[in-house]
Amino acid sequence: MTQTLTDTHLFQAGGKAAGVAASYLEFCADHLCQLRRYITKHDRTAVSQIGQALMGNAEAVGLSELSSLGGQLEQYCQGNDWAAIDAAYQAIADTVLTLCSHQGERVKVVQTPDAPPKPVKIKTGS
Repeated sequence: MTQTLTDTHLFQAGGKAAGVAASYLEFCADHLCQLRRYITKHDRTAVSQIGQALMGNAEAVGLSELSSLGGQLEQYCQGNDWAAIDAAYQAIADTVLTLCSHQGERVKVVQTPDAPPKPVKIKTGS
């Protein structure tokens, strides 16, 4: 099964479990390229769904800044404002990669389809 940013089954229990926020950050980092592709294709429905899921999931694991950015992304989709959507994507990518870089374990992330893997750090424990 392929996971996407719209998958919510990982967070059905809700709450802030140890390591869940770091795992969710890793999940988001791994899927930035997917979000970028939807934006490039101007797939407003897919981008809006990702924004909505990001808002709820990030809030559930205690990542309020990322949650707010997901809400902004969804709002910009409603207004069909692709310049703002692109800016929101960049803010989301920067936030995810910044938060990842302040963690412990290294993982590989691809930001764009043509970019080589970029090492970042993810905290896997509490």
